Amino acid sequence: MNRRVVITGLGTVSAAGVGVKEFWRALRDGVSGIDWITRFDASQFTCRVAGEAKSFEPRQFMSAKLAATTNRFTQLG
Repeated sequence: MNRRVVITGLGTVSAAGVGVKEFWRALRDGVSGIDWITRFDASQFTCRVAGEAKSFEPRQFMSAKLAATTNRFTQLG
């Protein structure tokens, strides 16, 4: 069986950056996306560091109404 694959685009949302350029720059420069948790109070947890997509702004990718009515998990896709 011979299957063909076509890559039609590239994108990333990660703790190291949102978008290919920002993500690649962070990797190239050795910038870690791991930091203290800021999205919620993590004081009750043993681990208080994580990789959060801090620079992700949902309204750059969807309408303001949709961003306001969807949760973070859904926004990140």
